Amino acid sequence: MFVALFFIVIWGGGSYMTAAADKSAPPPGDRVPAAADKSAVPGDGRAALSGDYVPAAAPSGDRVPASAPSGNRVPAAAPSGDQVPAAASSGDQVPAAASLGDCVPAAAPSGDRVLASTPSGDQVPAAAPRGDAPADGSIIVDSRMTFAAAIAGTKAPPEVIARLCLVDVRYHSFDGRRHQGQLVAHRAVRKDLVEIFRLIEEIRFPVGKVVPIVAYRWSDAASMRANNSSAFNYRTVAGTKRLSRHAQGLAVDINPFLNPVVYDHGRISPRGAVYRPGAPGVLTREHPVVQAFLRRGWQWGADFKNMKDYHHFDYELRGSE
Repeated sequence: MFVALFFIVIWGGGSYMTAAADKSAPPPGDRVPAAADKSAVPGDGRAALSGDYVPAAAPSGDRVPASAPSGNRVPAAAPSGDQVPAAASSGDQVPAAASLGDCVPAAAPSGDRVLASTPSGDQVPAAAPRGDAPADGSIIVDSRMTFAAAIAGTKAPPEVIARLCLVDVRYHSFDGRRHQGQLVAHRAVRKDLVEIFRLIEEIRFPVGKVVPIVAYRWSDAASMRANNSSAFNYRTVAGTKRLSRHAQGLAVDINPFLNPVVYDHGRISPRGAVYRPGAPGVLTREHPVVQAFLRRGWQWGADFKNMKDYHHFDYELRGSE
């Protein structure tokens, strides 16, 4: 009888232990949670490593924020084909990749092809439409061409083109706001033009716009009628077969409609223009802009013998330049 009781006790204890063990085991096929529930990612069923938070995979096509080195969250790569803008170092969001005044081709936004209407109604790769302002509203961009676009269609030979560069300049226009434009000019006069346009900006001398003349299909007359300031244009002097200094990028015209050519016989070009000394944007001998050109060895068109070309300045290269 004692032996029978002993076997009953042993058998009952084993059953109890088996039942207790069964309660702690999950049903077959159930997933066992990770040891640290706080590190598990909700919804993805995976345990994070080393306690780091690992974001779940975004639905297809969604953008997943990545962690920046500073801890700030920045957007990951944009969907294919989207452009992610980079911040401009100066705070002004301008399209040129080079620093202002650098004598290198300025880069147009990737994939963009900017069109401007010519007086004839045709469209050519040219400056940004007037009033194309950056998000902060500080500068209005009148021109943002690449060098290739700025010389497209010119008849200049390769040796002339090799000495040219595209220079970004800033100025106040007649709307009272700061604008940015571009000049195609000879490398030898880049420094002079940068310094003079810096003066133009500082004294707030109003300039209509500064756009490479390709925007007007290389028409000097059309550019003048639009009061557009420009430099390089591979052409002859009006009424002659002699190449102008514009053909080498060694001449610049400023506000040509306000500072027209006045011929000895009274004709004025461009047609409809009137020279009004003292008016905004008009050049006179005592004006600081004229004096700045003269101090640097430039010739002013108002000193020509047979006409007064008030908008024109040109520079004669020395042997070492």
